[in-house]
Amino acid sequence: HERFEAQAAPVPAAALELGSGTGLVGLTLAALGCPAVTLSDGNASVLELLHSNVDLNGLSDRVCVESVDWHAAEAAAPGVDLVLASDCVYDTSVIEPLFRTAFARLAPGGSFIVCNCQNRLFLSREAANALMQEAAAPA
Repeated sequence: HERFEAQAAPVPAAALELGSGTGLVGLTLAALGCPAVTLSDGNASVLELLHSNVDLNGLSDRVCVESVDWHAAEAAAPGVDLVLASDCVYDTSVIEPLFRTAFARLAPGGSFIVCNCQNRLFLSREAANALMQEAAAPA
């Protein structure tokens, strides 16, 4: 396990959380000051939950909810400073589309942060890094 020293980081102007689930990561980012956060998922019932959680937390002025199909990444407009994906991979077949979607939505110089339980990922760190580099390469 790697440990990172906490550092103050600038708040991104716009962020996208992929596979948001309950929206905890994106809602927290919005509560900490990010002015434009998009929570996303591909499941209609999850999207309903996300809308509800945005309203419950009073963050509708800075958080929107969007259906994102990871297999149609090229159709999405880039432009966010930060893409987050936390514990949203349950099947290795979606890893490449997830990475492609993340890099398709990033603005130049943006950051992609992905976190997942390694025992659920069934993919070595080296293989994940190789897929990420491939996804980040210009088409």
